[in-house]
Amino acid sequence: MRDIIITSSVLILAILLIRYLVKGKVHPLLQYALWLLVVVRLVLPVSLWNSPVSVLNLFPEVQQQSVLKSIEAQKDEKYAQYLEQVQNAKAASDVEAMPVKEVVEIEISELSELSESDAIVSEMADETWNVVWQEVLMCIWFAGIYIVGGYMLFYQIKWKRYLYANRKPLKSQKVYHGLAVYTVKGLPSPCLSGKSIYLTKEMAADEKRLSHILAHEYCHYKQGDSAWVIIRCVLIAVYWFHPLVWVAAYVSKQDSELACDEAAIRLLGEEERFSYGKTLLKLISKETFDRKRIGIASTMSGKENGIRERISRIAGENRYFPMITGLVMAVAVVVAGMTFAGADVVQNESEQEEAAVSEEVVKQEQAALENVVEKTETEAEHQAVLALLDSYDEQIAADGFHNARKPQDFVQAYAEQGASALEEGLYLLEKTVGDDGKAINIYGIYSEAYGCRGITIYRDGDSNKYDMSWIPGGGYLSEEKLVIYESEEKGEPRTFAWKQPVVNRSDSEIWNLYLCDRYDTGTIEVNEFRSADYLHQIQERVSFEVVQDEDKIYVYDKAPDEEEPVLVGTIDFAFAEVAGREVEDVILDGSVISFRLGSSEAELQLVAGIGLKFEGVEEIWYHRLNLISFPVECGTFGERNFILGKANVETEYVNGMLQSK
Repeated sequence: MRDIIITSSVLILAILLIRYLVKGKVHPLLQYALWLLVVVRLVLPVSLWNSPVSVLNLFPEVQQQSVLKSIEAQKDEKYAQYLEQVQNAKAASDVEAMPVKEVVEIEISELSELSESDAIVSEMADETWNVVWQEVLMCIWFAGIYIVGGYMLFYQIKWKRYLYANRKPLKSQKVYHGLAVYTVKGLPSPCLSGKSIYLTKEMAADEKRLSHILAHEYCHYKQGDSAWVIIRCVLIAVYWFHPLVWVAAYVSKQDSELACDEAAIRLLGEEERFSYGKTLLKLISKETFDRKRIGIASTMSGKENGIRERISRIAGENRYFPMITGLVMAVAVVVAGMTFAGADVVQNESEQEEAAVSEEVVKQEQAALENVVEKTETEAEHQAVLALLDSYDEQIAADGFHNARKPQDFVQAYAEQGASALEEGLYLLEKTVGDDGKAINIYGIYSEAYGCRGITIYRDGDSNKYDMSWIPGGGYLSEEKLVIYESEEKGEPRTFAWKQPVVNRSDSEIWNLYLCDRYDTGTIEVNEFRSADYLHQIQERVSFEVVQDEDKIYVYDKAPDEEEPVLVGTIDFAFAEVAGREVEDVILDGSVISFRLGSSEAELQLVAGIGLKFEGVEEIWYHRLNLISFPVECGTFGERNFILGKANVETEYVNGMLQSK
């Protein structure tokens, strides 16, 4: 097992390096095919031959074991002699009616008497303990296989049942190249399962997008990716303890998508390349959905970093060089020779010492281990927060959170005393009532272990839990905090928005926007619009021109659809109490950000405050300056993508840094 872990690790790292160095220079199908070497290495439990160029020669402990194999037959023979002597001693004694413990004690005693020295007895005792530990580790290994494999099998069955129970044949295209085509309501991404393609009616509404989706999933089928999905899952289950196997499974899936994109474009025609890329961008699915379906189906979309690589391949000029292709194949053969071979037997101690692992390698292994431990601890903390929320399920069923602490119970105390004013439990953050009289309640959990962390959105018996931080209180830019935008005929809210402060200080107030889509199953998909998402849009577009003689600041906005910046308004700073000082800079760093939710998605606005940096004055001046607002375009139900519209300078302002008009 140790040998295969080392050789497979080296092989995976080598393929990752090759993949990085030749990105975009070899055909994606060859890049995908390199992972076949990893599959073969993991399937074969032994080395095929011994070689002086094997990577196992770099590990002295492995070498030492190779040397010991040459005398293993002698040890087995000696041990068999001792066991025969024990059996002879037992035959001469009346031990059959004794308890097992006493029989074992007699065996050890008789073996000690028959041994030539105490050293032999000690050596055999050590070997016995080694056998015990090996059996314990084997039990842990098999338990992990059952847990991980069972987990994947459970979601495989659950996913299949969900598709079969909710699928309807696509009227406009029931069959595509022998594959059945179905629609499934609420499906975040097109996918292939067996010999069927699944997508939503919305995805099929656009004829061109439909052709792209069907071509992509058909190419998955032609590549045999359904079989490779099963192979990946089986290897992950068997090598659940091996982090690089998880990495290889993830990256190989990405390479399958790259190869599939190339095949789909070849099938559709080169003129569809850019249109295909636009379709791919519109179908980015959420990580929270894919996590439970890891490796279960071939989906057209994926995570952001994977989508970025695929789009760059589609948009770029792909030139595959035969020389580089040949070099990659040659390197792959060499790496396979080094990782499929066992260590060469070392005949003397000096050669073993020369093969000792360097200090640098040890440091790298320790760093990798610490990284794995850190990720494990982070995931454990995440699960602990969700477990705290789960612990309130009985209270949810009993009173629907009616006993949770209301804002008036803790906001003022928190402002005066800080976290010491809070008690462990649930706190009502926001509440609103729909047209049907049913409320949407948002609660935060406070615990001594994690502070204000953990949020539950509760609606008519459904409780959706999220590992998110929250801040008590609302600041000045509060206004409405929870608004229902869209309802079904029965009154069930489909889309609603709420905002939560993430910074609430005397010099800064920042809010995040959460746009929520509620599916028929009761599941709420939370789309978060954070400062990292909107601040770069503002800073890339908005510019200022300070006219000192007029005591005015001219505000310009270069919207994505405009070639030049457009004047959107002016800000007067004549009232500023800094006589004789010139404005050095206009500050728009996201220190003052909030949202106006309005009564519909069309009325949703981001509101930003600016500051002035005066010559010779360290403090930034925020008082009585106009606010700048942006309409927020937020995509469609289930496919959210936040984009800021054209800026507007508010024409009314009041005293106070953090007040809106």
